Parts: sequence; structure tokens; C-alpha cells
Amino acid sequence: MKISAASILAFSILSACGGEPFFDTTGGGVTAGTTYSGEVNKFTFDPATDTLSLNNLPFDLSGKYTRDASFDRNGFKAYRNVAGGNNYVALYAEGAGGKVGAGVVGTDDYLDYGYGGSVLRTDGATLPSTGEAVFDGDYAGIRVYEGDSGIHGNTVGTSDGTVSINMDFDDFDVVGAIDIIISNRHAYDSAGVFIGDLPYFSGSTTGLDGLKIKQTNITEINPDGSTGGSGTLDGIMGGTVGSGLGGQIAGIVLITSPDAASGLNVKETGAFLATQTSFMQ
Repeated sequence: MKISAASILAFSILSACGGEPFFDTTGGGVTAGTTYSGEVNKFTFDPATDTLSLNNLPFDLSGKYTRDASFDRNGFKAYRNVAGGNNYVALYAEGAGGKVGAGVVGTDDYLDYGYGGSVLRTDGATLPSTGEAVFDGDYAGIRVYEGDSGIHGNTVGTSDGTVSINMDFDDFDVVGAIDIIISNRHAYDSAGVFIGDLPYFSGSTTGLDGLKIKQTNITEINPDGSTGGSGTLDGIMGGTVGSGLGGQIAGIVLITSPDAASGLNVKETGAFLATQTSFMQ
């Protein structure tokens, strides 16, 4: 753990936005693009070597990340940085055919939540102007506990869950309407041992901005109906949405909430991939 002026500040993993913007094209197609959040401004995957390259994280000498399957969760592969004073862990996955991708990275080396970031990428999308579609998929997250360290100890873990997304391309006019729920959430310690169930995430209804799902608020809903932590969700579209069921969605979640088991606050940075399962028109 580092004791410094920087380390006692709270650094949101999704505190800033950067990277390449998305651009709409005429017709139904949308161009490929990548967006970054947090300190990370480069987050690339090399399938030939099964490695990641990340840029702009402090005390990460080479920016190279190799596999660490002990942190794998729900189809998302885990990677560790190979050198540097800080220990970082990243999760990354791509949809079928590499049409979309999502990844997150975090560290346990600070008194607060530390530095990190996320990536969302797409090869492009073709979206309908009418109809309704449903997407279902998997979610995985990194959980960093405030005021302690733990990716290499016992206070940072992972989570998983399932995501369900309903999209109406007719209404609201122009932007459509999108509802998102992440349920069946579970927490695991740094050794991958199951800790317990977690509340589900409910997202406020949002819409589209080109191929991007407009950032929306999410809230934890406890079994008794009370609310827990709150945060944000972002996403992007990929593939061809329609009767051929070729659509895909990648997304990022950032939420901070109290953890009853530890008595600490925990920041969960998660990613999800969802595949189109139905279409009505």
C-alpha cells in the first residue's frame, strides 16, 4: 500500500472520459470506434498472444498484461501487469466474431480505490428504426474495498451476474428507450471462493446516442426492496440488430456501495456482453 498525497484521494475508475469518439454515418450503419474512461487511454487485446496492453496507469512499467486465470469470471478473462510498483488486474472479453469488446482494470495499492479505467469498443453496428429487441448476457466485475488493499490479499474480489436489456427503437422518438437489469449477482474473494449473493442492479430508462447507450444511473435493489449503492452504466451496440438476431451490446458499470460483510465501502467496476435473443416488429 502506498502512503502519499495521491493515495489518500478518491479516484473514480470512470472519473474521466477520453479516447476516440463514435461517429454516425448515413443510413443504418454506424462506424467502428473505441472509448476509454478513467486514467486508461489505451486498452488493446492481442489474441495471438492472449495479452493486453494498457497505457497511462501509474507505476506500471511496461503496460503489458498476461493471463491470470485465478481471477477469470463468467467468460471474462483476467490479466495482471507484468512489472511495476503497482499491482493491477484487468478483465476483458469480446462478443462473437469480435464485434464488440469490454474491459476494466483496477488496483489494490492505494488507501482509496486507486487508479484504473475501462474500454468499450465496436466494429460498427446497423440498427433498425422500428421494433423491439431483447438482449441477454453475462456480467463480471472487480470489487475494490476502500481503506484496505487486497488484489493480492483477501479484501479485493470479483463478482458475476446476468444482464437483460430491452430496447424499443420506436419510442421515445429519435432516441428509443432502453431498460437494463443486472441480476443473479454473486461475490467472490481473491481466491475465487464464493462469499455470498449481491443485490441486483436496476438501471433508469435511457436511450441511444448513435450506437452508444446514453449513460444512465443504476441502483442496487436489496431483497427487501430497499436501495443500496448507486452508480452509472454505459454501453455500445454492435452487429446487425433485427430479425436475424445479429445484434450485440457491450457495457461498463461503476457503482459504489456499503459492504455488510466487511463493514467497508466497495467500488465495483464491471463489464458485460449481451447477445440479441428476440426481435418484434
